[in-house]
Amino acid sequence: MSGAHLSIWCDNPGFQTEQEVSDSVRPWLRSFSQQVWGSPKPAPTYAGFAPLIDSVGNAPRGISA
Repeated sequence: MSGAHLSIWCDNPGFQTEQEVSDSVRPWLRSFSQQVWGSPKPAPTYAGFAPLIDSVGNAPRGISA
C-alpha cells in the first residue's frame, strides 16, 4: 500500500469515544483498503460492497501469551 495514508483528527475529544470513531469509519476504511490493495473488486459499486463488509468481519487481534 505504498502511498496510502489516512488521518483522523480529534478537534473535540469529548465528542466521541475512540470506539465510536472506530465504528463510524469502519465501513469507509474497508472500502478505502479495497481500493488501495489494487486487487480485483468484489463488487462494482459501494452499494454492492457494503454487504460484504459485515460478512468478512474483523481482523483477529493480538493473542496474549
